[in-house]
Amino acid sequence: MQWMQALPGYVRRGTLSSTLPIEKPSGGACLAVWPARYQGAVRLGFAARDYAAKHPWRRATYERGRIVIHDGYILHAIGPASDPAARGYRITLQGHGVRLAQGWLLSW
Repeated sequence: MQWMQALPGYVRRGTLSSTLPIEKPSGGACLAVWPARYQGAVRLGFAARDYAAKHPWRRATYERGRIVIHDGYILHAIGPASDPAARGYRITLQGHGVRLAQGWLLSW
């Protein structure tokens, strides 16, 4: 939600967040996703870390060359590798966008 600081006062019409895996370690790579959204957390007054520690998450497995896109407002984090002794690197390209009345503003 970097756009809030970069564009104070603008009204968003949409957002997106993307991850493109370039390289994965031997234990794989994933995005951990919880069934919670930013707006709900603010309304209910819970801290994201506390919620994540107490609730199960779903795995969105990264595949090299296959982009994962979401709106950025779901509670998400870098997921754990399936092998604690994994070898290799987790290299991804991250992208973000906000849709304003004038069009999309993209960054990566």
